[in-house]
Amino acid sequence: MFRWLGSNERYLFAMSAIVGIICGSMSNYGFLEGRWGNLVLWGLVGVFIGVCARTLRGASITGSLYGFFLVMSFLYVGYQGSAESIPSFILLSVFLSLLGSACGVVCAIVGKRISRLFISSS
Repeated sequence: MFRWLGSNERYLFAMSAIVGIICGSMSNYGFLEGRWGNLVLWGLVGVFIGVCARTLRGASITGSLYGFFLVMSFLYVGYQGSAESIPSFILLSVFLSLLGSACGVVCAIVGKRISRLFISSS
């Protein structure tokens, strides 16, 4: 199914999803709980993921996975609503996770462009 992917890229895709889940979950606890600093941390991690990608296409996919799982885990770990509001919460979570996916793509592409600047200048 994914024969066009190298094993390194598949590993990076899996790691970006895992890092997204960890960042999203940890943002609900400790000193990051409910702070705007989460956005800075999330953006820097997204840029770093883009730096690690081999190609622009790989950066887009890893950023998308990172952003989706980041927002989804952040919302689900922090959910404190009632059982009646779960259906609407699921719809909201999917919409916001898709938005997070788009933001992850932007951060990863920025990271890939930064890495190209440093690689081409040396």
